Amino acid sequence: MAISSLTLLQTSPVIMSRSSNHTRIGAEQQGDSFRAVEASERIGVHLWLRCRLTLFQSLAAKVSEGVPHLQGKTEEALQVLQDGLDECVRWGELDVQGLLMLEGAKLEARRGKTQNSMAMLKETIDLLSGGTSLPLGSTLTLARALLLLSDLREGQNTTLLNLLYALLKNELRAFGLSVVMENGQMGLFLPKPSNIYLPYLQLLNQDTLQMGD
Repeated sequence: MAISSLTLLQTSPVIMSRSSNHTRIGAEQQGDSFRAVEASERIGVHLWLRCRLTLFQSLAAKVSEGVPHLQGKTEEALQVLQDGLDECVRWGELDVQGLLMLEGAKLEARRGKTQNSMAMLKETIDLLSGGTSLPLGSTLTLARALLLLSDLREGQNTTLLNLLYALLKNELRAFGLSVVMENGQMGLFLPKPSNIYLPYLQLLNQDTLQMGD
């Protein structure tokens, strides 16, 4: 995975210097496309898309930090995101698609594009709410999208927070945990300590804190 991510970084337009020759650019883009197809066939679709996700996270972090030689390259980082989303749709990979959309929404929020961010979060929520059951990773993605959307919206967001609470409560119940709310205080009954609970408990704590505001 690290090698594939490095290859993507090395061939990304954000890293490579651009030539003013449009013919050369077209040839490079076509070559990148062929390499992408070949790499995805060799390492498998899911791992390839995870590499796409890692690449975008790296570029988004650099753009957000204002690294001098990457200033003005946000559009190219967003193109990497769009390429990844297109591949997710092509291969029906909803889990990574949701993660990419959430990461894209975070970048837009950091850029001050609040409306764009909220629109992407709504799409993420719609995408991941459509199924009858979700893998653990997608449940966390959905929960984080709900919490971020609540943060970005002005005023009270009781509906979103209640939905997030119900989602996390049901997920923890599937792990054998009992969650109760009494006088605005959250109580947990854990069958045994386990790190698998931590991401859910952290989100649940943030949710209940906002509900109490």
